[in-house]
Amino acid sequence: MKTKRFFLTVMATALMSYPVLFAQNTTSKNLQKENQREQMLELRVQRMQKKLVLDDKKSAEFAPLYKEYLEEIAACYTSTRLSKAGKDMTDEERAKRIENSFERRQRVLDTEKEYYAKFKKVLNSRQLEVLFKAQDQTGYNKKANPCCKGKKATCKGNFQGCKDKHKRQHCQRKQHC
Repeated sequence: MKTKRFFLTVMATALMSYPVLFAQNTTSKNLQKENQREQMLELRVQRMQKKLVLDDKKSAEFAPLYKEYLEEIAACYTSTRLSKAGKDMTDEERAKRIENSFERRQRVLDTEKEYYAKFKKVLNSRQLEVLFKAQDQTGYNKKANPCCKGKKATCKGNFQGCKDKHKRQHCQRKQHC
């Protein structure tokens, strides 16, 4: 009899503490995401500093400016995001999507021009060229693709010259090598 009461007491305690144990702490998750964004931003700044081969003085001037630039570029892209396109979109929605795309690209171009003038005070012309190198819209540099080795391979199931680990990436981007 005592064991039954003890068992029921333990079960009742466990059931009552269940919601507390598995409650999600959203504030800590948001802080983790924010910390992760800051760490990623810091890594991008460090990589670009290495790529540009900056000395300590120029690095100190460049880092805050580049962080500010990356944040403004990201803001250009996130401010006009719409829901994904579908077959059930109306003509007006499609037209609005196209117009938003034009506006977003114009804001990105204006931001790049603005920061070009600021970076010009800190960097030389070769470093500026590296910083603003030509990439396609996704930020994927086609010349830096290690898998194609000069062959023209498409992502429509024809992976000539591509290694296995890159097949999925090409299909997701739906681009040529």
